[in-house]
Amino acid sequence: MKKFLCMLLAVMMICLCFGCAQSAPGKTQFQVGYGRKDITPVDPVPLAGYGNSFNRISKGALDYLYVTCVAIADDQGNTILLLSEDLLLPTFSVEARNQISTATGIPLQNIVQAATHTHSAPDQASTDPAIATWKIRYLKQCVSAAEEALADLSPAEISIGSTNVDGLNFVRHYLLNDGTYAGDNFGNWASGIKDYADAKDPQMQLVRFTRTAEGKKDVLMANWQAHACVTGGNEKYDISADFIGSTREYVEEQAGVNFIYFSGAGGNMNSFSRIAADTPTKDNKEYGKQLGNYALDVMKNMTPVQTGAIKIKITPYVGQVDKTFQDKLAQAKEVVALMEAAGQLTANAKAVEYGFSSCFHAQAVVKRSAMSDTQTFDLCTISVGDISFVAAPYEMFAVHGMHIKENSPFRSTFVLTCANSYVGYLPTNEAYDYGCYESHSGRYIRGTGDDLAATFVDALNELKQ
Repeated sequence: MKKFLCMLLAVMMICLCFGCAQSAPGKTQFQVGYGRKDITPVDPVPLAGYGNSFNRISKGALDYLYVTCVAIADDQGNTILLLSEDLLLPTFSVEARNQISTATGIPLQNIVQAATHTHSAPDQASTDPAIATWKIRYLKQCVSAAEEALADLSPAEISIGSTNVDGLNFVRHYLLNDGTYAGDNFGNWASGIKDYADAKDPQMQLVRFTRTAEGKKDVLMANWQAHACVTGGNEKYDISADFIGSTREYVEEQAGVNFIYFSGAGGNMNSFSRIAADTPTKDNKEYGKQLGNYALDVMKNMTPVQTGAIKIKITPYVGQVDKTFQDKLAQAKEVVALMEAAGQLTANAKAVEYGFSSCFHAQAVVKRSAMSDTQTFDLCTISVGDISFVAAPYEMFAVHGMHIKENSPFRSTFVLTCANSYVGYLPTNEAYDYGCYESHSGRYIRGTGDDLAATFVDALNELKQ
């Protein structure tokens, strides 16, 4: 009798966890939960983005910064946590993910934490005491968001959709009339712009988790690509989640859902253009409304996807560190010292005089000199039925993101960048010919970005087997 009661209790618990829903043969029943916590600094802090020599200290907040978590659990006992944080980079993600894993029991490899790349967030690399104080609260809120998402788990069905967004993201490399190239950061613009230098990726992808339990809002996940620079600038001192925050606010207000955003392959994509006529708005609220309306349109006609157990693959990648220009290390150090003393524009002139493409190129040469010849970092791929997620610990170029999505065996593949760690820019081979900021400020040799895109596709194909 005791054994029978124990078995009966176990069955009742399973029914409770999955809403007593009966899965069709071979169909996986999912649960999804949502959590969000405020990580906006209370006190003034140094701001990240646009280079550290501008010494921007926050004076207030245009809107709130959040860490948002979606928990997804299948009926095989697998659970993943996908976190998106309104920060420039995932600098503290190793500590955050370890603390989340300890607090929740979710394995570390099952936790992905990605930054939205807003340029109006705390500078986590700063030694300012205000950052150390904020970090304590930030880590606590990351754990709380994950715990909240797990406590919120309830049965859900999955559907997908996508659209091309017109005129809200732009390649930030340009072919000039004299045949040379320039980028947003630096360039000789005297001859004027002839055209954009690269192909852009306008695609926005959405996943909707429709939750069947009473009182549970649906969860809408968005993946799109552009540098979050609408609210920021060298002389802007307000904290902001940028267009991600305004889009989130607008979509949630209009659709009554919980929203989470992941930055795609936007390493060479910006939210405005140097071709002024191409930029529709520089107002953050209006930008969020325009981008949000695309998401709302997609929500009207989304497609259910086949479900299947959660699978995870971690691929260690050995990157070859770029050791070029080491014969000019002394000049590079001089340029870096000048950046700190006189600012980036002055240092850039000296860098070009010494044969570097920019002061950031010289800065990268100094950083690379202290690195070993190889560095190993992890690539994470996850599948949830017929959708998948790629977690890239770097700023990926649009062409690479499109390559991954086009060659993925899954119905929909989200490309999550600045995820779990950060190893810099990894441009396309062609971008190195432009001599722009991204190609020479990276840490790894030419061709690494192309190889990583192929490696991600291989990992996705293995997951599909």
